[in-house]
Amino acid sequence: MNTNFNFFIAIFLTTILSGCAGLANRQLDKSSVPKSPDDVREIIAKTRQVDPIDTRGLTKNERPAPEEIRSKDLFSVKSHSDPTIFNYPTWKSDKFSADFAIVSIADFFALVGELNGINFYVGQDVSGEVSLQVKDMAWKDIVDIVLATKRLVAEISDDGKSVRINSIEFVAERSDTVKKLLTQRFEEQRVRQGLEQKNTAVIRVFYSKADTVSKMLREMLLGLEARPGAGAAVGAQAQSARAAFTVDVRTNSIVVQASAADIDWIKKTVSHIDKPSKQVMVEAYIVEGRDNFQQELGVRLGIYAAGTNSRGQPRSLSGVLGEGATSQSSMVLGTGTGSSIGTAVSGGNATTAVGGLGFLLATGTGQLKAELLAMEKDGLTKIVSNPRLFIIDNEQASITDGVQIPYPVPGVGPSQITYEFKDAALKLDVKPSIVGDGNIYIEVVVNKDSPNYATNPPAIDKREVRTKLLIRDGGIAMIGGINISTASSTDTQVPILGSIPLIGNLFKSTAQGNERRQLFIFLSPAEI
Repeated sequence: MNTNFNFFIAIFLTTILSGCAGLANRQLDKSSVPKSPDDVREIIAKTRQVDPIDTRGLTKNERPAPEEIRSKDLFSVKSHSDPTIFNYPTWKSDKFSADFAIVSIADFFALVGELNGINFYVGQDVSGEVSLQVKDMAWKDIVDIVLATKRLVAEISDDGKSVRINSIEFVAERSDTVKKLLTQRFEEQRVRQGLEQKNTAVIRVFYSKADTVSKMLREMLLGLEARPGAGAAVGAQAQSARAAFTVDVRTNSIVVQASAADIDWIKKTVSHIDKPSKQVMVEAYIVEGRDNFQQELGVRLGIYAAGTNSRGQPRSLSGVLGEGATSQSSMVLGTGTGSSIGTAVSGGNATTAVGGLGFLLATGTGQLKAELLAMEKDGLTKIVSNPRLFIIDNEQASITDGVQIPYPVPGVGPSQITYEFKDAALKLDVKPSIVGDGNIYIEVVVNKDSPNYATNPPAIDKREVRTKLLIRDGGIAMIGGINISTASSTDTQVPILGSIPLIGNLFKSTAQGNERRQLFIFLSPAEI
């Protein structure tokens, strides 16, 4: 008994002594000790490669998301704010922390769907695995990153309760298949339309030109028949097979040959387009006046105004008619609902009074015409023309008053001379457009061409004004700036004595004059 006990004691002591000897022989290497957190992460990563840890699951985290994720994580991202590419209005933006070493894409979407109550259907064309490690990030952003890195496409249902996941290649192939199917159906439909019974209808156009409407209908059908990848010739052929249009100029009608359904919508389209256009009456006053014409007319018309100017000050007219302007006299406009001042005022030293055409906003055409006639009788102005033009909306009207001057043009032979006529006239072109808010937009071109007989053949002095105006309905606008200068020479002498040689110059005189006048055009458009 004692012998056996001593034997076991001897073995135990031998084992302890040998272990201590081995420990004494082992030296601790400092280089094997991790010196930084990055070294620790590398050791953990190597350990996971040798013996992967399946850490399935997501942990919901309500804490605010950090601004950045460490750069040494297996899959590092930075969260971005909503809306993401992968999104739906009813989805919540809960934040999660995820740590997937290696997990299949199908399992990843299964876990995401289980946490959010969304059904993910992963196609058989999707394969591969994903390694992901993120913290405090919206789950929609996580899915968005996986879709982008794995070249996947998510198709969300209308109610947002199911999502279908496929690869980009599968979606592209399916798109090509759908495109081919649509093209095939399009061709079948076009063939059926060509085989359908054609009906003939005559559509009368009242307010438009039949050829213009027919051209528009052809363009509409060409757009309906167009398809991706097909040329213009193919589209035109398809359009001609679907419907044919013939214009009858004499009756301004369109003869349509198409199916009953096409004829029905073509008639409705024409009925909506063929509407009477609005008309505008433009009354014009073409006047030649002196340099002081504006002041004279402003005084004669008087002023009607209300309210204040752009600086918040009451409108006022200073000065007394017939006298020089004084600082003590003042007539304030805009009291109450408005004040009428200086109606039909004339006489006195009008050139010293203050007036202007800017106050014609409250003047009617009747009052303007009466004052222009009165000024013409006084020799202050000359009314060249007072036309009234009735113009269709968005159409141009012209009025010309002048002469045509012949100019010789050499012919083929030495004695063959032809003449070419050129206008030297006053021409007014007006194009109104009804805006619809009580204003009328007008494009105006004024030409005042006059012959200059100082040369032979006479040259033509051209003067032109182009402008665009926005005038209220019934308002008056003035266009000026065309100057007309007339030189004159007047000889006067005493009878008999002025004809005596040498000393006759003592009894006669020559007066040189140069009269400068301006051309003013007043326009008053009114919708009728």
